[in-house]
Amino acid sequence: MKKFTILLLMIAISVLFAESGVFFLRTEVSPLSISTAQTYYMMGNELQNSDYNPAAIFHSENIKIQISYRKFQDKGQIGSFGVSKKIEKHMIGLKVSYLYMDDFEGRLVPSIDPLYEFNSRNFITDLVYGYDFGILKIGLANKFIYEKIEFEDASGFAFSTGIYKDNLITEDLDLGLSINNLGAMSKMNNESSELPTDITLGLSYRIETELGISTSVAVSEKYLLNDEELESYSGLEVDYQSKIFARFGYRFNNEGIPFSLGLGFNFKNMSLNYSYSPFSDEIGDSHGLGFTYSFE
Repeated sequence: MKKFTILLLMIAISVLFAESGVFFLRTEVSPLSISTAQTYYMMGNELQNSDYNPAAIFHSENIKIQISYRKFQDKGQIGSFGVSKKIEKHMIGLKVSYLYMDDFEGRLVPSIDPLYEFNSRNFITDLVYGYDFGILKIGLANKFIYEKIEFEDASGFAFSTGIYKDNLITEDLDLGLSINNLGAMSKMNNESSELPTDITLGLSYRIETELGISTSVAVSEKYLLNDEELESYSGLEVDYQSKIFARFGYRFNNEGIPFSLGLGFNFKNMSLNYSYSPFSDEIGDSHGLGFTYSFE
C-alpha cells in the first residue's frame, strides 16, 4: 500500500505543475530520453543522462559505449556517440553529439523562388565526471558548442552540475537536482545566443513484483531561467526481467510533441532501444534508435 501511495503522490505532483508548461521543443537525442519525455535520467543510468543531470551517469559496467540516432523526415538528423568508464567511486565520460538540418531556402530580397539552399549544423563535445559519496552522487559536465547557420558560425562553452540521491526517505524513491547549461556563446551575425540555462528537479519510484515485471515512474520539472517558464514531464517504464522494456512519456502543455513511445531489448552485454514521436503534419513523425554495448 505504501508503494502505491507514493506512486499516486508523484502523479499528483506532475499534474499540479502542468499548467506552467511552455510551447516549444527542445532537442532530445537518446531514444531512452525521447520515449520517456526527458525523464529517463531518473530511471536508468547512461551517459546521455548528463544532458539533464550529470550525476545520473553511474553504471555498474567497467566501460559502456552508446550510439544514438534520430531522424526528422528528410530534413534533419541527430546523432551522438559516447563512452563512459567506472573507476571505483569515479565515473568519467566523453560524448560527441551533432544536429544537422538542410533544405533551408535562402533569399536576398522577398521572392517566390529562393536563390539558394543552405543548412544548419551543430556539434557538442561533452566531458562528464561523477563521484559517488555513498549517501549521494554528484556530477559535473563541461561542453564545447559549435553551430553554423548558412555563412555564420558561433562557438561557446557550457557547464552543468547535479546531485542524485538514491532511496530518499524510503527504498526505491530517488531524487535528482541539477542546474544545466551555464555559459556563453560567441556572437553570430553581431548577436550572442543565450544558452538555455535551466534548473531541473526529478523524482522517480520503482515497483517490483515477484512475476519479474517492474514499473518505474518519474516526473521532472524544468525551470527555464532565461524565459522564466516551467516545463513539466512525466515518464513510465515497464520491464520484464530487465530484458524487454516498454516506455511512455508525456510533455505537459506541449502541442508540438505531447507524447512519445518506445521499446527496448537487452541481450547480455548489448541493448537496443527504439523511440517514436508523432509531430505535427508539417514536420512528420520522428524515429530514434540507440545501441549500447557494455564491457563487464
